[in-house]
Amino acid sequence: MSEVWYRYYEVLYSRGCDEWGDPLPGVGRIAVELMEIPVLKRTPCGAWVGYSEHDKKFVNLNWNKRYALPTIAEARASYRARKRREISLMEGRAAVARRALEAAESQWSKE
Repeated sequence: MSEVWYRYYEVLYSRGCDEWGDPLPGVGRIAVELMEIPVLKRTPCGAWVGYSEHDKKFVNLNWNKRYALPTIAEARASYRARKRREISLMEGRAAVARRALEAAESQWSKE
């Protein structure tokens, strides 16, 4: 068997569909899946991973952000770090949106 590297990702499942087959709004179920990505070529500092020569990515093991990793444990740690960073960014954006709405309400109440 050829070498594979790993990446976790989430899959969002709809709560159902309307009469036209379109997904209902909101998230029904979330599953975290493990992707096994073939290693196309190894180098001293990383690897080319992907499913074909036309669909490949270089993963440098010296970089902080890595698309895929050689072990499942490292892929889990990477997924946790990505989701923590995403949460931090989204919470920051939500705080800005709250402040903007408060500023608008304050401004409009004076008109």
